[in-house]
Amino acid sequence: MTPGRIPPVRHAALVRAATACLLLAFVSPQVSAETAAASTTASVPSGIGAAVFFDEDHISKVELSPDGRAVAILLMGDNQRRRLAVLDVASQEVKIVANFSDRDIGNVAWVHANRLVFDTNDTHAADGQRKYAPGMFVVDRDGRNYRQLASMDGTADDPRFASRKLPASVFLLEQPGAQDSDTIYVRKAAVLKERNENTAEVGQFDLLRLDTTTQQWEKVAPPAKGVRHWMLDQQGKPRLATAVEGRRKTFYYLEQDERRWRAIASQDLHDSGPDTITPVEFGPDGTLYVSSRNGSDKRALYAFDLAASRVAGKPLVTLAGYDFAGGILTDQQRLLGVYYTNDATTTEWFDAEWKAVQQDIDKQLPATINLIAMNARGDSQQLIVTAYSDRQPSAFLLYNKQTRQLQKIGDARPAIDARHMAQTDLMTYRARDGLDIPAWLTLPKGGGKKLPLALLVRSAPAERGSLWYWMSERQFLASRGYAVLQPEFRGSGGRGDQFLRAGWKQWGLAMQDDLADGARWAIAQGIADPQRICIVGGGAYGGYAALMGLIKNGDLFRCGVSWSGITDLPQMYTQHWSVGHRLGEEARQYVMPQRIGDPVHDAAQLKASSPMYQAEKLTQPLLLAYGGAGHNVPPYQGTQLRDKLKLSNSRLEWQLYADEGDHWDLAATRVDFWQRVEKFLDRNIGKDSAPAKKE
Repeated sequence: MTPGRIPPVRHAALVRAATACLLLAFVSPQVSAETAAASTTASVPSGIGAAVFFDEDHISKVELSPDGRAVAILLMGDNQRRRLAVLDVASQEVKIVANFSDRDIGNVAWVHANRLVFDTNDTHAADGQRKYAPGMFVVDRDGRNYRQLASMDGTADDPRFASRKLPASVFLLEQPGAQDSDTIYVRKAAVLKERNENTAEVGQFDLLRLDTTTQQWEKVAPPAKGVRHWMLDQQGKPRLATAVEGRRKTFYYLEQDERRWRAIASQDLHDSGPDTITPVEFGPDGTLYVSSRNGSDKRALYAFDLAASRVAGKPLVTLAGYDFAGGILTDQQRLLGVYYTNDATTTEWFDAEWKAVQQDIDKQLPATINLIAMNARGDSQQLIVTAYSDRQPSAFLLYNKQTRQLQKIGDARPAIDARHMAQTDLMTYRARDGLDIPAWLTLPKGGGKKLPLALLVRSAPAERGSLWYWMSERQFLASRGYAVLQPEFRGSGGRGDQFLRAGWKQWGLAMQDDLADGARWAIAQGIADPQRICIVGGGAYGGYAALMGLIKNGDLFRCGVSWSGITDLPQMYTQHWSVGHRLGEEARQYVMPQRIGDPVHDAAQLKASSPMYQAEKLTQPLLLAYGGAGHNVPPYQGTQLRDKLKLSNSRLEWQLYADEGDHWDLAATRVDFWQRVEKFLDRNIGKDSAPAKKE
C-alpha cells in the first residue's frame, strides 16, 4: 500500500475470534492458534483482587539496542522498585545493570550499542510528596562504568561524581539521537521565576551536547529566546527549534550547512487554525513531516516544503474519521511506513518487505495488535514486538526476521489472564440534536441484558479519549458485573475541528446532554437496566460531569462517583493554579474563555453550570474524592461542596487522599479508591442494591 487514506480498524471482529496466550518459550503459529481456540470458553474466576488491576506494571519498557544484540528492560523488582535489566539476545542471559533501594528507574535510552542513559522517579511517592528532580545516570550494558551525570534536588548525590555533574535542572531529551558515540543531547530548564519549593515557571529549555564519558558539555546556540522544544533529525543533529513569545509560536529550521537558523512558520500558540502545523519527525533524506489540517476539518500527515515554508502538495496519510496522530517508520535511507492512532494505535507499512514481516507476526498472533520496533539503523534481524488488545495488557516479544520465530520477553501485567477479561467495542449513538457520538462499550464476560451500567467519563475533554486497549478501570468494573459505557462526547479531541469546536462553551449543556443520551441509548438497546445506572467520572472535567449528571438528570442516574472534579466554574478563573500544568496563567487568559466561557460575558452561564450553586439538587448517593495536593483541581473545589452537601445529603461519602494530586499516583491509593467504588456501586446499583433485590 502506498501512502493515502486509511480506514478505521475494526478491532471487535478481530477479538471475537480469540485472545492469544503467549508462551514463555518460542511461539509458533500452531501453538498460538490452539491456545486462542481454548480462550473462548474460559470463565471469569471469582475474587480477582483490585491490586491485579491497579498495581504498577511489571514491565514498563523494552528497547532494542542500536546493534540489535541486546534489549533494555524496565521491570519491577522484589522490593517493588523498577530496575534496569539488559537481555543479551545471543546468550539469553539477563543482567540487572542499575537499581536503587529508594527510587525507581524512570526513562531509559541507548547512548550507543554498549551504553545506556536513564533517569529516575519514585512510584512510592504521591504528587505532594515528591521533592527531587529525576537526575541522570549512565551505565554500560554489562553493568560497568556507572556514573551520575545530573543532580537530584532533595536527595544525596553520588560523591564520586559531585565535581562534574550537571545541575538538577537538566533532563533527558527523550529522542533517540545518533546512537553512534558517547555523546547525547540533553535539555536544561531555564527558570524565570520560583513559585514555591516544588514549582517554577520555565521560560525556555537550553540544548546541551553532553559527552557521557568525560561529562564535558557545550550549549547549542539557540535561534531565539524562549525555545521550548528541540527536534533532532535522523542523523541525531539539532534541526528544529520551537520558540514561544507571548501567544505566538515560531518554528526555526537549522540549514544543512548548520550556519543559520531560519523561521519557517509562526502561529498562534493556543488556537489550532486551518493552516497550523505540528512537526512530527525528520525523514532520512531530511524531509520534515508535519501534521496539519491544511484547510480541511481533520489533520493529516504531510511533507513540509522547507524552501517555500509551507505544507507540500497532497497529504501522505489521512485517517478516516480521525486527526492524524503518530509518526514515521524508517531505515537509514527510506520511509517504510507510519504508526498512527485512530480507534487504536497500529501500523501501516508502505514497504513490501516490512509488510510481509507484519503479516507473518500477525498470523502467529492473530488476536492482538502487534507493534514492531526496530533498531535505530533498521538493519537488525531482531525486532521488538509489543502485542496488545482490549483484553490483554502489553506483552513484549523478540522476533527474528530470519527464523520467523517469536520469543517471549515478558508481560506488563503477568497476573492478568486475557481469557478472563471483557470485550470492548466502539459503538455510535445519535445525540438529541442529531450529532453522532462514538462510545466505547465494555460488557462483562458472558454479556447479558439489562445490566447495571457505569457511565464512565474521562477528564481533559479536548484531548483524545479512550482507545481499544486494555484499560484497568473499565476491566475492573466489568469484572464486577457492570456494563461500562464511555462516550466520546462533543468537544473531544482527535476527531476533527468541527467535533472539537462543537463542545466549546458547552460544559453542563450539550456536552452533558451527550452523556445522558448515551445512557438512554444503552437502555433502548436493552443493555442497561434503567433503574441501575451510575455516572462515574474523574479529573477536572470527568468529576464535574458526574456531578452535573446527577443535577440535570436525577431521574436517569441513581448514584454518582466523582473524583478531582471542578465544582465552581467561575472560581477557576481566580483560584491559585500550579504554574507547571496546562491550566496556568496562559490558559486562563487565552484558552478557557474560548473553550469553557468568558468570565465576564458568560458569567451567568458559568454559574448556572456549576455544581456548587446547585448543591441542593445533589440528593442521590454520591462518592466524592479529592487529592490534597491537587494542581489542576485544588482540594477546596471539593471541600466547599462537601460542606454544603453535609447539610442536605445524608448519603454522601467523602474521601481525601492528603498527599495525592488530581490523579492517584500511588498503587495503594488506586486500589483503596476502586475498592471503595466497588462497594459503593454494589450498594446502589449492584448485587446488594434495592433494584437488584427486587429482581
